[in-house]
Amino acid sequence: MTRQETQALIERLHPIWSTGDIRSADKVYAESFVAHMPKGWGPAPSRDGHDGI
Repeated sequence: MTRQETQALIERLHPIWSTGDIRSADKVYAESFVAHMPKGWGPAPSRDGHDGI
């Protein structure tokens, strides 16, 4: 991934996480997305895939 592609991806992610509007998440995240949560967040339901987002 080039620097420009990485920047474009981050610019697409920013509105999702800063506003909570996840309607475009399926255009940014793959259906097979796997969340890697930091230690200490405790057990939680799966945050994987589009349903997890």
